[in-house]
Amino acid sequence: MQKLAIIIGFLFAPVSVFANDVPTEFLGRFVHEDAPEEVHYWGRLLGDWDIRWEAYDEHGGIVRDGKASWHWYSTLGGFAIQDFYTHPMPPERGRDRVGTNLRIFDTEQKKWLIRWSHNFGAGFEEFTAVQDDNQVIMYQDGAEATSRIRFFNFQDNSFRQQEEKSDDGGKTWRPSFSAWAARMSRKPE
Repeated sequence: MQKLAIIIGFLFAPVSVFANDVPTEFLGRFVHEDAPEEVHYWGRLLGDWDIRWEAYDEHGGIVRDGKASWHWYSTLGGFAIQDFYTHPMPPERGRDRVGTNLRIFDTEQKKWLIRWSHNFGAGFEEFTAVQDDNQVIMYQDGAEATSRIRFFNFQDNSFRQQEEKSDDGGKTWRPSFSAWAARMSRKPE
């Protein structure tokens, strides 16, 4: 257990630590051939993405919008997926927002176990996710009937992400945040 805590601590270290001295088995741009098929599903997002986003009020009106970057890597020898999200903030709003997800597929439960941490809150948020051929749906642990995050419309150079809320226990959903991702044209560093 202590080894797992050390590995997770390393994986959630600030991105700047990874400059030039990270062994390729920790962060890479490949999925191991023996990894579960589900890891290959997320593997198509490995790379660097420009993000355009909008946040909505409860009536669907845009309350904020902006740009961000999202960098996806394989980790743990190509058996897990980790991403780093950076959302620049204007000086009057404080420091840039940065966060990271670690995604590991549990072959026994047949679902994704995901941990999110960021610099605009404390601790970890825990999610599980299920997927089919068209989308991945993430649920925050304990909030399955009130909020979800969907990844969909996967293309070679684009995908969509949408956070949704439900006011009726999951019968209907309304967007609270939408993101459009476009693969960066430059090569990853």
